[in-house]
Parts: sequence; C-alpha cells; structure tokens
Amino acid sequence: MKNATRYAIVILCCVSIMLISVTVFAQTDGNNASSPAVNELKNLLDHKRPDLKNSIIKLINASAKSKQSYWYKHNSLDEFYKFLDKWRTYTPNNIANTQDYSERFKSLYTRKDINNKTYYIDYGINFVRDKDFTDWMQKFVRERGAFMDSKESAAVANTWINNGTIDMSSYQIPEGGFVSFNDFFTRKLKSGARPISDPNSNTVLICPADCRISPISYALTSDQDFEVKGDTYNIAALLGSVELANKFAGGAAIVCLLYPKDYHRFHAPVTGTIAAKGSLDDKHYYYGFKGLVKYFSEYHRAYYLINTINSGQVGFVAIGMSDINSVNMPLSVDLNKEIRKGDEIGYFAYGGSGIVMLFEPGILKMPLPKGSIRGSGAPNGNAPSGRFVQMGTKIGTLKTKNF
Repeated sequence: MKNATRYAIVILCCVSIMLISVTVFAQTDGNNASSPAVNELKNLLDHKRPDLKNSIIKLINASAKSKQSYWYKHNSLDEFYKFLDKWRTYTPNNIANTQDYSERFKSLYTRKDINNKTYYIDYGINFVRDKDFTDWMQKFVRERGAFMDSKESAAVANTWINNGTIDMSSYQIPEGGFVSFNDFFTRKLKSGARPISDPNSNTVLICPADCRISPISYALTSDQDFEVKGDTYNIAALLGSVELANKFAGGAAIVCLLYPKDYHRFHAPVTGTIAAKGSLDDKHYYYGFKGLVKYFSEYHRAYYLINTINSGQVGFVAIGMSDINSVNMPLSVDLNKEIRKGDEIGYFAYGGSGIVMLFEPGILKMPLPKGSIRGSGAPNGNAPSGRFVQMGTKIGTLKTKNF
C-alpha cells in the first residue's frame, strides 16, 4: 500500500510537470510569450531609455485618435509589443497584404494632410532614427529573417502556389514544396523560361531581372542627385566612391524595381568579366520608407563592375531596400573568367529590392517608354513611370567605345 501511494504521488507530480510544460510551450508557441528581441526592447525602454519609452507611448496615443488607425483598438505599449511579436513571424495570407505590418508601423509617425498626402511627424522620425532603436531594430529583423528561412514560414507560399495566387508555370517547384518562405522567394526558373535576347551579341543589353525599368536619359555627374519614383540616387553614394563614380560621369543609368510577386534572382545584363565588387552598409534594419531616407545609398547595397568586351565598364548595383535588406552576390573578382549575358549573378532574399545599372558616356542607346522622356532631375522632365520587363528581354543596345 505504501508503495502504491508512493507511485501515485510520483505519477501526480509527473502529470503536474507535464501540464506546466504544456502550458509554457503553448504560451510560447502561441506568441503570448515575447521573443528574445522584443524582451530586449522592453529592457531597453524600461531601464535604459525611459525617454524613448515615453516617445513610443506618445506616438501610439496620437495615432489612436483616428478610428481608422490600427492603433485605435491597440492603444497601449503592451499592444505594441504584441504587434512586434506578430510582425516578427508574419507571412501574409494574401499577396496584397505583404506591407500590412510595415504600413501599421509607418502609421505611428506619419499623417495625411487635407490633400491626402503623407507627411512625417518630427518626433516620430526622431524616434525611428534614434541609434538605440535602430540598433535594436537590426536585431529584430535578423530574427524575422531567421523566421523567413524556417520551415514554419513555408505554409503561406505553398498555399499561394496551390490556390493560383502566383503563376508558377515558369518556375521549378521542389518535390514536396518549398521548405521556407525564402526558399519560395528565391525560387529558380525552369530551363528556357526566360529566353535571352541575342545571347551571342555583345551590343544587345538585356533586362537583369523581372522588374519595372526606368531609364535616366540625361548625362550624369559623379555627385549629382537624380530621382526616380520619389527616391533619390547619387552615383558616388551608391558606389561609396567618387573615384569609381567618375567613370560613369556624363553617362546614363537604368533603375530596376522588383515587387513581391517577381522573380528575385538577377542575371548579367552583358557579357564580360568582373573587374570589382563591393558591399556597403550591410545593415538589416527597418525604417526605410520613402521620405525617411534621402538616398538609396542609405540602404544595404552591393555592386559589381563588369568589363564588357567593347563597350567599357558597366556598373551593377543591387539594393536591399526595406525590411530585411538581403543582397547576395556570390561571384568573385576574376578577370580571367567570363560571365555571359543571362548568367545568374546573385539574388535577393525577402525584403525590398532594386537595381541600378550605370553606363559610361555615349555607350547606352535605349528607347524610352512612351510618356517617359527624362528623369525628374532633368530640365522640364517628369519622373518615369516605369514599365514591366522580364529578365532576358532586350532593353537597349551598347555602342562600341573608342579606346
């Protein structure tokens, strides 16, 4: 009897421990428990930066005054922390909702004027630009990036494929489906899905990605700002060097913008060899909304300088714009190894993506899209609206350089 009683007590204790363990796991798994990154922010605001804590409370309270605001029903610091935890593992059920959490965050420090034009609140900008906050945000989006590489993130991408949200006829689909959201985001094309225009012609320039392109048709200077669709570009800032930029002074540029549904690997627009490569501002933080950053050079970017056969050097700058800012350019500098037009030269993992191609003076000949004559920095010019072009399509020609 004593042994039976002893065994009963042991069993009850084990059951109690199991129930406690299940409860703790359920809280963590259900996002009731905060992630390490969010706990770190709580500690920062509570113990080191109470002024920053007051700033975010002020922003939440101000945004909550509008019944249309997300923060109207989530008006507390605790709700803000829950919001961050949900954002950390957010994958949209609908591709149209990919920016939902970004826009909710943005609404904390933006307002609309009577003409429905967005403007930024000074104390809101001070908050998101605060060094302690941006340092923390970099850690946060790294956690988000790790989630996008996890098997838990794969479900929504496979749902999109199964319900026809994205036409996958051009893409390779792994047996058993994609193993993560980034596995889907960086999906590969089927052989022949994007024919390369005039592959053996050194004068034909192809589009490097599935993207919207906007040519800048007027002569550039190495330190001149030029604007496309509201974003400001500067060659020296993009390349991190006035010396490198001088090579393209007087030349032209093409801006390529990629969107969530697009193919996110990029390819050589010309045949040649890699003369140089570099990576600049390799940070993965999130506050890169239009108006908060003056230059694309404030984002993570990486570049190749490609020596063509007869048309001088072409600059290829890949830009990781918002959210995780992941740019992957694996090729090494090797003047003896030829890359051919259409060869894959890198990819973007989840996050905003853009490419700027630079050309020496007098080299690029490119018909402009109808209604898009010059960049907005040109005299009497309007910002190009851009046109969608698939990778491999001819977008211009390169003249032979007089050496």
